[in-house]
Amino acid sequence: MPRSNPIPPMCGCGLSTILKTSWTPRNPGRRYAECPVAQVMDSSNLVKLLVIAEGCKYWKWIDEEMCPHSVEIIPGLLRRINQMEKQLTNAEESAQKWECKAAKLQTKVRRLEIMMQQHASRERKFAAALAITYGFVLAGFAVWVFENLGNNDLLQLPQKDVL
Repeated sequence: MPRSNPIPPMCGCGLSTILKTSWTPRNPGRRYAECPVAQVMDSSNLVKLLVIAEGCKYWKWIDEEMCPHSVEIIPGLLRRINQMEKQLTNAEESAQKWECKAAKLQTKVRRLEIMMQQHASRERKFAAALAITYGFVLAGFAVWVFENLGNNDLLQLPQKDVL
């Protein structure tokens, strides 16, 4: 049969069969049809329940047998695909971890930038307060000097009484 999606044949129970794919070393990728009643029983582990529910045990290959070269190559290709899928999964997990770390670092950077802005603002306030304080000190000193310009006693050194 061609590799397209074939119409599933009817089994002895009068039901449409289930199409499956074999992945055994001798028949990798080869499709077969199976009775759906037996499938239900096998998947639910109730095989010993009733002999009636075993179905008709219909089973038939849908695809032709593969050439020996395909049988040799397909398992290796499947292993490579599985390895690559595992590597992809690992890379995606790693990328997710790095994205999480990057997001945490961005949050930390934003927090530090805010702290820097707060410190810069505080520094400007302290600088302004210091400038105002210096201004008051200079103004006070200037007032003191101008008030005491007429009073020469402050500017002269104390003299000893000479008698």
